[in-house]
Amino acid sequence: MRKSLMILAVICLLFLSTAAAEPQIYAGQGGVRVYAENGRVGLMDAEGRRLTKAIYKEIYPFDGEYAVVRKNGKYGVLRRNGSKTVSCKWRDITGVEWQDEL
Repeated sequence: MRKSLMILAVICLLFLSTAAAEPQIYAGQGGVRVYAENGRVGLMDAEGRRLTKAIYKEIYPFDGEYAVVRKNGKYGVLRRNGSKTVSCKWRDITGVEWQDEL
């Protein structure tokens, strides 16, 4: 599990290195896309409608319905529809096993 999270983190860092000032779609995530704008990232659906503003420093790849996000040095969790499941108030999120009640 830890190795998988590390691999996902490396992939996310590679994607973040492509962020530019103009909106840029840079990662498909099974029906949603991560876009970059002004050095931050957000989510949009397959039709290009923004599900979140570009307010996050990082959005890690989705694991099923959920993705870990980082904002202002704190971590949280987003659902694939863009809703916040866990606010960005945690120093670290590790060893997560997603359950339906999240």
